[in-house]
Amino acid sequence: MITGYILEADLKQCGEFSQIYNGAGHPEVTTFTITTVTTSKYYSFRHKAINYNGLSTSYSDVFTTYACVLPTAVAKPSWVTSTTTSIKILWNDPSDNGGCPVREYRVLRDAGRTSGTAAISDITTEVHTAYLTGKSYPNGLEVTEFPAASVGKRFTFVVKVYTDFATAGVSSLMTNSIVLASLPSKPTAAPTRNTLTSETVVAAALTAVTGINGSAITSYHVQIDDGLGGAFTEL
Repeated sequence: MITGYILEADLKQCGEFSQIYNGAGHPEVTTFTITTVTTSKYYSFRHKAINYNGLSTSYSDVFTTYACVLPTAVAKPSWVTSTTTSIKILWNDPSDNGGCPVREYRVLRDAGRTSGTAAISDITTEVHTAYLTGKSYPNGLEVTEFPAASVGKRFTFVVKVYTDFATAGVSSLMTNSIVLASLPSKPTAAPTRNTLTSETVVAAALTAVTGINGSAITSYHVQIDDGLGGAFTEL
C-alpha cells in the first residue's frame, strides 16, 4: 500500500536534484506547486513512492517542463502580392509569448481549390520549412511551393508559432483564400465609340482583356474625363 511520495527537482538546471516535498503519510497528495521559478527557464522533476517498507528502489523517469504557458495565436495573416508562381503573406508576432521566447514560425497551406472554402483540417502542407525552422524573426513569406497546374486556384494559409513550451505550435486563424495569379494585362486597345452615342450620350465599347494571368476577369472599371481634358473620374 502506498503511503506517500517524495518529490525532487533540479531547480538550478545543473543536473543535481534536491527534495522539495516529502509526502510520507499523505498518499492522497499527488500534486505539488512550486512558485520559486524563473519565467522561461526549464525545470526537471522526479519522484519515488513510499510504502510501509520504505522508498521505491528507483526514481520515476525525469519530467522536464518550462515555466511558460502557450503563446497567443498569431492574428490572421494578410495577403500582400501574388503572381502566377508565388503568393506573399505577412503576419505579426503573437501579442503574448506566454513567457518563453518565440523560436520559429511555420507556414502551412491547403492543396488549392477552384471553388468552395477550405477548412482548417485541409491546411496540412508545410511550405519552405528549411527557411523558417529555427528562425524567430521572419514575419512574412513569399510562398512558391505549390502543386503542378495550380495557376488560377485559390489557396488558404495558416501560420503556427513555436516556443520551447509550445512544441506542437499554436495556429493562427486561416487567411482568406488567395488566388495564385497576377494582375490582368493592359487592355489591348482603347475604348471605341459605340453606335448608341448621341448629342446627349457618350457610349463606349470596351476591349476585352486577353491576358488574364491566371484569374478570370470579374469586372471592368471605366473612367471619363470632364470633357475639357481634365482629370479622370470613375463612372
